[in-house]
Amino acid sequence: MSVTTRTTIWDFTLLNSEVKRFTEFDRDLTVGGQTYQSAYGYIPSAIQKGVDASTDNMETSGPININGVDEDDLRAGLYDAAKVKIRLVDWIDPDGQPQYILLEGRLGKVTHGDDAFKAELLGLTKLLQQTIGRSYLPTCDADLGDARCGVTVTPVAVTVTATTSLRLFEDSTLGQADDHFTTGLLTWQTGGNAGFKADVKRFLAGGSIELYEPAAYDIYLGDTALIQEGCDKTKDTCRDRFNNIINYRGFPFIPGMSEVLRGVS
Repeated sequence: MSVTTRTTIWDFTLLNSEVKRFTEFDRDLTVGGQTYQSAYGYIPSAIQKGVDASTDNMETSGPININGVDEDDLRAGLYDAAKVKIRLVDWIDPDGQPQYILLEGRLGKVTHGDDAFKAELLGLTKLLQQTIGRSYLPTCDADLGDARCGVTVTPVAVTVTATTSLRLFEDSTLGQADDHFTTGLLTWQTGGNAGFKADVKRFLAGGSIELYEPAAYDIYLGDTALIQEGCDKTKDTCRDRFNNIINYRGFPFIPGMSEVLRGVS
């Protein structure tokens, strides 16, 4: 492979399993029977690699709505944590010459404005920095309604009767008390956001629902969703609200840092 004939190709596997393929070459390339679309205008940084267990990484940025990078996909979060593989190939004979993997991993958080996006690419060693197994914490590490929790959760139907923003709307027919759905989960059933899930930041009596993250698409009157109540994962809530203390998965009686620092009296 000559220095003057090498280029990179990129494979992205989005969260909806769609695969996007790009190349930095000035025209489309066919490699392994797959077409890689020419992605002009994007700006990649150098790939940082180490000989230790530090995470390989790089950053890239570019314009939106060209080269197959769709704004709706970015707003929907389909690129967040997407799988990525970057290979070095020979553009004259990409299948006949050796190919080299420069970076393989996942995208970090993808940010975007009106006309451009920016993304960080993290190598596979990033997985070594994740906590595996359980941690000793005072709060419960089960999710409300899962097999370890055991509580039966029945979602409640929501119909949007007023909307303020992509994060704040209401259903005036809901009669639950403050915080009944706080930290719960909302799943859109109809409208532009159908199929997407969102964490509930706060619920107020009267039907006001605030999400942690903005919805991917506009919320309109009449859009419907299912919402399930939340749990703050404390011992008191598990015992008093759900009568489920026998399945509490936290360690509420472990000494706190103040006890550790105080020492033996």
